[in-house]
Amino acid sequence: MRGLVFTAATGVPVPPAALFDHPTVAALAAHLQAATAGALHVPAAPTLPATAGTPVTDGPAPLSAAQRRLWFLHQLDPTDTSYLVSYLVELDGIVDRAALARALRRVVARHPALRTVFPSSDAGPVQRVHDDPQVELVLERSVPGIPLAERVARVAAASAGTPMDLAAGPLLRAHLVADDRPRFALLLVAHHIVCDDWSFSVLVRDLGRCYDSEREAAVRVTRPRPPWPARPVPGPAAFALAQRDWLAGPAGRRGLDEVVAGLRGAPTLLDLAPPSTAPGPTAPLPPAAPGPAASTGAAAVPPAPAVASARALRVADRPQGASLRAIVAATDADAVRRLARAHRTSLYMVGLAAFAALLGARTGRTDLLVGTAFAGRTSVAAEDSVGCFVNTMPLRLRPAPQRGFVELLAEARAAALFASEWQGVPFDAVVERLRPARHPHRNPLVQVAFGVQNAPAAAWRGTQGLDLAGVELAPDAARLDLTLWLDERRGDLEALWTYRTDLFDGPRADAWHRDFIGVLRRAAADPARSLAECVDDSWGNER
Repeated sequence: MRGLVFTAATGVPVPPAALFDHPTVAALAAHLQAATAGALHVPAAPTLPATAGTPVTDGPAPLSAAQRRLWFLHQLDPTDTSYLVSYLVELDGIVDRAALARALRRVVARHPALRTVFPSSDAGPVQRVHDDPQVELVLERSVPGIPLAERVARVAAASAGTPMDLAAGPLLRAHLVADDRPRFALLLVAHHIVCDDWSFSVLVRDLGRCYDSEREAAVRVTRPRPPWPARPVPGPAAFALAQRDWLAGPAGRRGLDEVVAGLRGAPTLLDLAPPSTAPGPTAPLPPAAPGPAASTGAAAVPPAPAVASARALRVADRPQGASLRAIVAATDADAVRRLARAHRTSLYMVGLAAFAALLGARTGRTDLLVGTAFAGRTSVAAEDSVGCFVNTMPLRLRPAPQRGFVELLAEARAAALFASEWQGVPFDAVVERLRPARHPHRNPLVQVAFGVQNAPAAAWRGTQGLDLAGVELAPDAARLDLTLWLDERRGDLEALWTYRTDLFDGPRADAWHRDFIGVLRRAAADPARSLAECVDDSWGNER
């Protein structure tokens, strides 16, 4: 986010690579001066306007690429709940339920994404914003003898297991869960099409502000309510239109060309099946579904019969998911951070290299793609907005066993900075250009992903006796075959593995985590050692 600070202060976009390549103030100042003079090319990206201002459209608006993909997946199987995300907000203090309900309505009124629905039209799916903030704070009363954590888990399972109707909404549910002490916790369940992880941090912060405002207005009746929010927030429709214009312009076309060029010839299917079920090296892949027709950027929507056929397949044998959360030892975490500093990289880049090394060892692949999610907060306005701005970028890595870890780390650094520079290129546009073979229940291009959580902490220290602290509940659905997130926002370095249960069981996931820590530990001790040595000489042994 330092790049946004510089951009806001100078008006000059600062790509992340500039912060790594010019680590001193003097060097960065020289870079900014050259950029201002037009000596450097700084690619644009779709950005939100500073405020909502005049409505961007008088009627229904188009969908962004990410929204369109989520809408299409919903059409395949409206009962699928894998894109419902559950967030727990711990409430520390005395809860004024009426003030909390009013505050929640103010937050929904502030953010158009939380009032948006996605009906179909003759031209395809559109997004429409309701004027009325349709949200109800449902009180989940206490059950004698059941602790609050268990009550939350039960309510979360029920709410997140109930499908949402994208066309009718609402796409946000709020539950105030109580125990018999009484203590309260707020459970929020949202569809990913209107809310991502960054959005949750914004939502908790704004909810805390509004709650304090409501309580202050109630206690000091002679004093008017503080004028917050002072400015409206632009919504997802504004971003969808900005993305459409950016993709049609020279920067978007160039970005798509460059991203696709780097992926040409890369294998697009990574086999993570355990050894007992994995096909041999020459076994044929399952028959590929037809690739999508060429288009100009938005995800293609197949005709109704194709949707119905795909829906039947999806419902018949939908893969299930599970997760593993583990704490990385402080000594290992500190060693990784020292390694990152020594090589002008980051925790993300070191973790990405270690993840790729492990994938190479366990699959025998020396050329593979790893997906990474970018928050899409490329402007100050986007940082303050709720919505689905996230975009997946495929990163190509070549973890050959004889390469040194430091060599793979340099490649991971270059791949991450390149992807960050062109993070506005929609994943679906890349897929449509490359047209990889399609396989049932497999994501196109990338089946594994890695990331480090960099969203602001979802917390608010209140002035009216109530503090809020939020955390995303561990998912029980796997959108990809395997995903690893690292998160150091709560002090410790945490690892969250999410996996398909037809590919991993608990012991295998635990073994992968231990092996990942082993790669980090050996690489930190001697970055020059080979990848085969970093994986403890077990290259390909799982196969």
